[in-house]
Amino acid sequence: MGRRRIEFPDELLEEIVIRLPIQSIIAARSVCSRWRNKLCAKYFQAKKDSREPQQRWIIMDFFLLSEGFLGVFDTIDKKWLKIPLSLPPNTRFSLLCGSCGYLCFMDRQAITTHHIHLCNPVTQQWLQLPLPRSIKTSRLHIRMYGIRGSNHFKLLMIDGTDLPSRLASSLYDSQTGDWKPRSQEWITNFTSLWDNLAMCKDGIYDMDKEEWRLRGQISDFQPTTLRLRRDGSVFRTKLVGTRIRVYQLDMESTREELVTESPERMRVEMPPGCSGMIPWSYFDGLDNLWVVCPVLPAIYRYEPCSGQWSSFDNKWSGAADFGYAICCELSFHEFPDCTTPLQE
Repeated sequence: MGRRRIEFPDELLEEIVIRLPIQSIIAARSVCSRWRNKLCAKYFQAKKDSREPQQRWIIMDFFLLSEGFLGVFDTIDKKWLKIPLSLPPNTRFSLLCGSCGYLCFMDRQAITTHHIHLCNPVTQQWLQLPLPRSIKTSRLHIRMYGIRGSNHFKLLMIDGTDLPSRLASSLYDSQTGDWKPRSQEWITNFTSLWDNLAMCKDGIYDMDKEEWRLRGQISDFQPTTLRLRRDGSVFRTKLVGTRIRVYQLDMESTREELVTESPERMRVEMPPGCSGMIPWSYFDGLDNLWVVCPVLPAIYRYEPCSGQWSSFDNKWSGAADFGYAICCELSFHEFPDCTTPLQE
């Protein structure tokens, strides 16, 4: 007698799977066509997004060009996830930024085309977004932040020309599908976002309210080394020898104070000629600090509540590509209708 086949009712399957982490849902899609259709349905993805906490993942493109996947690190379960990503033919994409499940790429193979490419790596949906013609893409700085509770997002773009008098800044809103110029008074040395907050040499600027959240000269510090925490505190991460140091910046005095240093047992060994590289650092939703080495993509975490450091080695050895790392959420969001589908 053959083995009896048991199928979950749709309602039970949905209630079980929706409680799983996002990486398990991705794996469950390959069980059978019924599961795939169920788990790829828009109503299920929207329901999952409404329940999902705003977990932040560290996403790397070190392996994208050579191996065809993004390396993704789960900052809660401390596990690695491989997300295959099919790139359009004859392209050389590099990661720029991301927020709320969307990633932003630039095609280095066609850098003068005045387009950026957006992707949701979970749904494998690609979109193409034209840039203002006045922008020089070779000097482009761009950051993204998502609008909570929706699939809309905003992009802040700065033409990083060497001439301060010619600096240009624009903000893209997916709700309107338009680029709008922004005030030039604050965009010099723009560096970091936390949602709608931008940090530059003159302090912290709220882009939604178009007003200063905090004023203070920080021009004595290299802005790209600074990171903004949710409460508005500013931190700097520095590699000194083989150890990571974390400083907090006083916005009034522009002085910094050493907060912590990674232990001697957790040495950061950089290849010859790479000792001057600056590690990337990010805060997660619990205000833990994550540090990523730009050449050997190992990950380090500092927990302020316990004062403890941890390290997590890269799962995949022999990376052929130099790359970039960001910290953002993953989601099942579909792109808004006003955006333009990517032409294959």
